[in-house]
Amino acid sequence: MTRAVLTFVAVLVTAFFVGACGSAPPASPTLPPTDSPSPSPISTESPTASAVPTSTPSASVDATTQPTPIPLASPSGTPFVAEREYVSDDGQLTMLVPDGAIPADVTLSALARGQGDLPLELFGLEVRTAFYEVGPASVEFASPVRMERAARLKDLDVDLTAEGLPLLVPAMRAGAGEWSWLDSAALSVVDRDLIVRGDAASPGLLFAFGGRDFTTLEWSAPDRVVPIGATVSLIVSLAAAEEEGNPPILGPIAPVISDEATGIVESVSTSDSDGTAAIQEFRCVAAGEAPVGVTYSVSNLYADSVLFGQLGLGPASTNVTVTQTVTCSDEFVPTPSPADSLSPSPPSI
Repeated sequence: MTRAVLTFVAVLVTAFFVGACGSAPPASPTLPPTDSPSPSPISTESPTASAVPTSTPSASVDATTQPTPIPLASPSGTPFVAEREYVSDDGQLTMLVPDGAIPADVTLSALARGQGDLPLELFGLEVRTAFYEVGPASVEFASPVRMERAARLKDLDVDLTAEGLPLLVPAMRAGAGEWSWLDSAALSVVDRDLIVRGDAASPGLLFAFGGRDFTTLEWSAPDRVVPIGATVSLIVSLAAAEEEGNPPILGPIAPVISDEATGIVESVSTSDSDGTAAIQEFRCVAAGEAPVGVTYSVSNLYADSVLFGQLGLGPASTNVTVTQTVTCSDEFVPTPSPADSLSPSPPSI
């Protein structure tokens, strides 16, 4: 079966995902239930671009100058400090501008575009909603501008229960037609919210490609409720395409323990990644709710993609951070009986 590649259009247009070709990954764990029906999968028999529905679009581009610099997390470990912040016309894309990156009298815009606005090299792709155009086209970035797209997992046009977490990588098509991956590409999930980000060197059309490669995240305690003194493991697996060639590579993982989890949960062990899977183990030491998770990198994405090869894009990589809430309980949690183990509850991230 041929898979669609997700796309994160420049300037956070309505088209958030674009599909590429590849084999379907194995089924992944179930996500926490949401208050809306499960989204439809984006897999199709031909490359397809789908979008993340917007919430309450604004009538025009919102440009807001921040009174103080905003330090932001950066995959490289170096804080990204934004002086100005601009939002797309649908309110879903945020453009964070460091001091001196663009002239003081320039206002960035991000406008949603549709099927008829696709560049010729993407002819044949189906855009289910829209994609973004970042401008003005004449502006030159003296330093990278961060593009950051936030969405609720339930709003993504992806069946996360069946497919897992799609590895999205943002790319920009400059005005002259050159394609490039955004620097410092990162994907983060906190409970049911997702953010895709990357640093752009120029304005243009912004996409987030994905939909072929996924990671599954499986907790050893499906409900993430653990007795004090007990451990819980998070298994990260790369659902690589079932085909020969150059598959993606799962890099080392590291624990993520939020400030709220300090004193409630501690990291016990972290396994070495074999390129396809790794395990992080936590122990509950006190009662309470503890946001914990893992951070990891995935490299060699889309190395065999014909589409990306035609666009002049080489293999991509991204940094992923997943944080979920574990409940450490001082109440007895019964051990499943052999009969119960025959029909285990579906795991969830």
